Amino acid sequence: MMVSSESYIAQFEDTPYSELIRARAELVAELAELENHFECGSQEWPSIAVSPSEDTRYKTGLEYLAVLIDLMIERAPELTGEEFAAHEDDNKEKGD
Repeated sequence: MMVSSESYIAQFEDTPYSELIRARAELVAELAELENHFECGSQEWPSIAVSPSEDTRYKTGLEYLAVLIDLMIERAPELTGEEFAAHEDDNKEKGD
């Protein structure tokens, strides 16, 4: 059973940043495997009915990755030691 992206990201609320990096790598690997499945076609994969379907797993994985990246951006100062101020810098460079 797949969980909502809100429930997925809630599990990382108090985890170290290194755990976020590991989770991102796992999601990217799973997405790459599913992309390979879609690109190669079903003739190279056994035709076993799975639930949830590969399509659902792929789309849900993308949703999980999106919320995980948002959390990583928010918590990046834990790793970098610097606050994220790209939006302010972008406006100054454009002369706004």
